[in-house]
Amino acid sequence: MLAMSALCITVPAWAATVNPVAAKTELKLKDGVNDIKTGDMVVRIVKSYVSTATASSHNVYTVFILPEKNETQWLLVTNSAMDGDDFNFSNSESGDSNRRAVTFYKTSEGLFAVQAEKEGLGEPANNMKKTSVKIRVFQFNQNWDVPMFNGTGEMKSKARYMDASDALQKEFFIK
Repeated sequence: MLAMSALCITVPAWAATVNPVAAKTELKLKDGVNDIKTGDMVVRIVKSYVSTATASSHNVYTVFILPEKNETQWLLVTNSAMDGDDFNFSNSESGDSNRRAVTFYKTSEGLFAVQAEKEGLGEPANNMKKTSVKIRVFQFNQNWDVPMFNGTGEMKSKARYMDASDALQKEFFIK
């Protein structure tokens, strides 16, 4: 898929394979506001909770670039989703399992978001069975004009998991 704007062209690299990273690079985000310095920018990741009337719930991560000067616009950071741009990353929990898990990490190469999602069966069967997990990595582009997380690649879990978050901890972040 090709996403275009007047200022940049982004091609998600879903075919590229990513490798696990050191566990110490994972950012342990607290609920609410988290400010991360990367290059000449401060990235504000707001972690919030969405409750529903069902057994499902979501943590939503909305990302902004803070302005260089007070009283100027914040820039919303989008991400290159499979079906176009999206405005945030989100976890998805059911009463039975964690279907989608999101976390962030930082290395000398920059700031990254990682999304793990259970594959295979449709809901609700997917909630109650161990499945393989697709792990996608997005790198922050550090662009003041069009800030976004671009897809850099993906990997598939070797094992099957009830919770997508377990695949991140057991196969993506290595100790």
